[in-house]
Amino acid sequence: MFFIARPDNKKKVHAPVIKDIEKFLIQSAVLKNPDVLNSHNTKNLPEWSIKGVIRSGKGKPSHKCQQFTLMMGL
Repeated sequence: MFFIARPDNKKKVHAPVIKDIEKFLIQSAVLKNPDVLNSHNTKNLPEWSIKGVIRSGKGKPSHKCQQFTLMMGL
């Protein structure tokens, strides 16, 4: 289990921010493993992809794709 926290903010984080982060993390998990139990907010996953970078399916990405991913911090 991982806990994600913002150490520099001692005040409450706004609920919409928490919902956006939760949605992003769950969608990312479902894309890696479709059998994830918590599939909340995954009915309308984006249909676009960047081959070898984002939502590109299985297989090792090319060296150029790996460099792009590294450069973009993805």
